[in-house]
Amino acid sequence: MKTSIKSLVVGPSGAGKTFFSGTFPKSYWICTEPDSKTTLECNPNLIKNIYKHEYFIPSPVKDEKQTMEEVNKACLEAHKLYNEGLIETLILDNITYFSENVWNYYSRYEPELTKTGEIDTRAMYGKLGRFLYRFVLMNLCSFPGNVIVTAHIKQEHEEAMKKKAGDDDIVADILGGFRNQAPGMFSLVLFLDKIRIGDNKYKYMGRLNLGNGKLAKNRYNLPEVLENISYQTIVDAIVKAKGEIKK
Repeated sequence: MKTSIKSLVVGPSGAGKTFFSGTFPKSYWICTEPDSKTTLECNPNLIKNIYKHEYFIPSPVKDEKQTMEEVNKACLEAHKLYNEGLIETLILDNITYFSENVWNYYSRYEPELTKTGEIDTRAMYGKLGRFLYRFVLMNLCSFPGNVIVTAHIKQEHEEAMKKKAGDDDIVADILGGFRNQAPGMFSLVLFLDKIRIGDNKYKYMGRLNLGNGKLAKNRYNLPEVLENISYQTIVDAIVKAKGEIKK
């Protein structure tokens, strides 16, 4: 039985989040990161994996409201394409930008106000968190195939750490409290890193379990760290883990 990979992929700019996502087969990209397709276009071996790639970025001719409506339509299309056997992977690249766009949408169209008419920041963050939870649950987690959601990385500030039960201070950069809920919604929370090993030579590493202040995790019985991480290296590791369990 083929195992679908549901992953939140976290890392700094340049760590290989888009490249890693591009190794997944028959993919449908919902892209909110400006010009990320350049990474794919400059690596022809990745282009063959893309069924459809669309940008959803607000502009002077298409504001946040229209952008949000189009994102929802794209999610619906992706589910239909999977049922037709045309795609295997749904990618949201990048939820860091997406959460900011949602905040801007609410600020412009559905602001929460105090009794004195000022922006109620706390209520707005609550609204943002509820929206992101529902969006990820309904549109992404319910997708039957592979799901990849990329995010930039951030270090929690002192006040945020006081409110947390754990001591993990390196997290996905998602606006609002949803960044604490998001990891529980995926079977793999993967932290990527890029290590320089020579002139224009790099090693791409993936942390798949807790360590170095990063709350990475996986439900696939995978090793703590994988080198040269890609769709195939993860699949191979899952197959190996299943074989060891059977023994």
